[in-house]
Amino acid sequence: RSIAVIGASDEPTTLGQIVLENLLRGKFSGPVYPVTPDTVSVQGVRAYSSVTDIPDPVDLAVVTVPDSTAAEVVAACRAKGVHGLVVMTAGFADERLSDEKLADDGPADDGLADDAADRQLVALARGAGMRVLGPNCLGLVNTDPSVRMNATLAPVVPPPGRIGFFCQSGALGVAILADAANRGLGLSTFVSAGNRADVSGNDLLQFWHADDRTEVVLLYLESFGNPRKFARLARVLARTKPVIAVKSGRNATLTPAPGPHSTALSKAAVASLFAQSGVIRTDTLAAAFDVAQLLSTQPVPLGDRVAVIGNSTALGMLAVDACLDAGLRIADDRPRDLGVDVIPEDLAAAVRAATARPDVHALLVVYVPVVATTGRAHAAALRAAVSQTTVPVLTTFLGVDGVVPRLVVPAADGSAARGSVLSFRTPERAVAALAHAVQYGSWLTGPTGTIVDLPGIDTEAARTLLARLRGPDDPDRALTDAELTTLLDCYGIGWLPYRTVGNAVEAIAAADEIGYPVSLKSFDDSLRHRIDQSGVRLGLTNSDQLADAYDDLSSIAGPRLHVQAMAPRDHAEVSTVFAISADPTFGVLVSFGIGGVATELFDDRAYRAVPLTDVDAAELISAPRAEPLLNGYWGAGVVARAPLIDLALRLSTLADDLPEVSELQLRPVLAGPTGVAVTSGTCRIGPALAQPHVKRRLH
Repeated sequence: RSIAVIGASDEPTTLGQIVLENLLRGKFSGPVYPVTPDTVSVQGVRAYSSVTDIPDPVDLAVVTVPDSTAAEVVAACRAKGVHGLVVMTAGFADERLSDEKLADDGPADDGLADDAADRQLVALARGAGMRVLGPNCLGLVNTDPSVRMNATLAPVVPPPGRIGFFCQSGALGVAILADAANRGLGLSTFVSAGNRADVSGNDLLQFWHADDRTEVVLLYLESFGNPRKFARLARVLARTKPVIAVKSGRNATLTPAPGPHSTALSKAAVASLFAQSGVIRTDTLAAAFDVAQLLSTQPVPLGDRVAVIGNSTALGMLAVDACLDAGLRIADDRPRDLGVDVIPEDLAAAVRAATARPDVHALLVVYVPVVATTGRAHAAALRAAVSQTTVPVLTTFLGVDGVVPRLVVPAADGSAARGSVLSFRTPERAVAALAHAVQYGSWLTGPTGTIVDLPGIDTEAARTLLARLRGPDDPDRALTDAELTTLLDCYGIGWLPYRTVGNAVEAIAAADEIGYPVSLKSFDDSLRHRIDQSGVRLGLTNSDQLADAYDDLSSIAGPRLHVQAMAPRDHAEVSTVFAISADPTFGVLVSFGIGGVATELFDDRAYRAVPLTDVDAAELISAPRAEPLLNGYWGAGVVARAPLIDLALRLSTLADDLPEVSELQLRPVLAGPTGVAVTSGTCRIGPALAQPHVKRRLH
C-alpha cells in the first residue's frame, strides 16, 4: 500500500533514481516516499531524510544505499514498523549488523563474510517482524491493476497475466523481463530473490499456491536452497497449477565417491527428478516462455494424440515429423490439408470437427496467408471456432511468436484470457511446447503415490547408533561392515550372513557356522567387482574347496577375507545395484541399476529424490534401459518387483531420517522370483550435506 525508496536520487543511473522512476512511471497505486538526507524532493516528490520522518505507515522499503549504511537503515525501518525490505545493494561484508551497532552506532567489526552478514541482516529484520528480499536482487513486480507496482530496476515489465515468475538472477532479470514483455507474456507477479538470504523460491511456491491471480508458475533457477522442501512443495503445487523450471548448470554432478563408480548425473536423470515432482523442465528460457504462455491460455492436454490441419502441406508434414520425434501420436496418421485458399468458414468448420473428436487431445493449426491477404478473417474464424473447446489449440499463424491480437480473448485487465490461441513461428516450436504440456497432463492423470509406513523400522535406534559412531565435529568416514550391517538392520534390510576370517582354519569354522555353500571375498572393492571376478570365489560346497580357495585368494588379496553364505537360487537371477547419493542440486537421491559391465559403461541408472512414494519406487525399478532383464529376458527367471520396491522405500526412509549418511551403496543385490539378497555394501557418514545457500537461511 505504500513504499519508501531509501537512497532515492535524481542522479541518473543510480539504483535509487531508477527504482523511484519505475514506481512513478508504472503509476503505483499508493504513495511513494523518497528517503534521502541530501534534498527536499526527488523527481518532484517530497523527500524525507529518514524513513522515521514519514508521517504515514510504510509497508515496503526498497533499500538502494551502500552497504556501509545498512545498519542505520535497518534500525530506522525497525523503528518505523516497516513490514518488508527489498535490498537491491549487494552484500554487507564490511558491516556487522549487531544489536549493539544498531543501538549506539559504534564502529563496525571488519572481516565479516557475506553469508554471516546476510544472516545477521535477516535476524534483525525477523526480530522486528520484517521479511527480506535480497540482498543483491532486482526487485519485485505486482501487475494487479489495483496495485501496479514495478519495484525493480527494469524499465519495461510484461503486461498483466496469470504467470508467477521467480528469477534468481538479478543480472539477467532486466533482459528476461524485456524479452517477456516483447512476447506479451502476461505476469501476475515477478520476484528476483538475489542472494536469497530470507525469501526464496520455496516461499514463492507457497504464496502462489494460494494466489488466485496466478495460474502458472515459472522458475528460472541457478540452485536450490532446500531441494527436499522444493520437491515437496512443487509436487503439491503442480497438482493444481503447472510449474515450469529452467535451471542453469543442467549437467549436475553427484558428490564424488571413492572408487571407480563415481559418475556425473546424466541429463536424463536430472529431467526425471524434475518430472518426479510434476515440474515441467525446459532447457532454455525461450522454451519455458512457450510452455508458460500455452498453459496460461489453453487447457492441459489429457492425451498424446494430435490433429494437424492447415493450408500448407509442407508445414503440415513438418508438424507431423516434429510430433513423432517428440513421441506424440497423429490423428489419422497424417495432416489434413484444407488447401492454400481455404475460406474462413471452412477453416472454422474443420477446427470444430477436429476438436469435437474424442480421440483428439490437441489441435495444431498450420496456416500461411495467401499473398495480398491479411489473414484477419481467418484469425477471427479460428478464435470463434475454439471458444468452447476443451482441448488445447495452438497455431503457426502468420509465423508470429506469442500473442496475435485477433487470436486473443481479452480479459478485463487487458491480458490474454483463457481461450486465446497462441501462435508460434515454426511448427517445431509449437510441438515442443505441446510435448511438455502432454507430459505434464500424463503426470496429472497418473497415480499420486503415498509415503508408505513400512514395518520393521527403528529410527530411534538408527539415530542412537549414528550418535555413537560420530561426534558433531568429526570428519566423514567409512563405516565398517559390522557397523553398516547394524545400521541396515534398523531399517529391516537384511544382509546375507558373513564372517571375517584371517586364515583357512577360521574360514572353515565360519563356513561350518554359516552353512555351505559359501563364497569367499576380498575386502578390496576394486578386486571384488572386477569383470573377471578375481576378488571372489563362489559356490564353495565343502571344506576342501574352501581351503584351496582361501590359499588362492589370500595370495592376491591378503589374509583378511570374508566368508559369506550364497544366495538361494530363487534370489539370484539378476544382479542389481542400489545407492544413496548426496547431490548438491537435488539433495539426497536413491538410484537403481541392473548390475553388469554395460550398465557401468553406459551409466544406466535411474534416480529419484528422497522421499520416495510407492509410485516413485515402482518407477525407479522400471526406469533403467536394461529393465527387460527383470522380465525374463533370454529365458531367465522373472524377477519379483515387490521386494525391489520395498528395498528402495527402505533406503529412502533411511536417507530421509539420517542426513549424516552421505553415501551408501548396496552392490550387488541379487534379485529373483521370490526375493532379494544383499551381499555387499559400503557407506560413509559425515556432516549433513551443506546445500548451496542453506547456511544463509534461518528457517
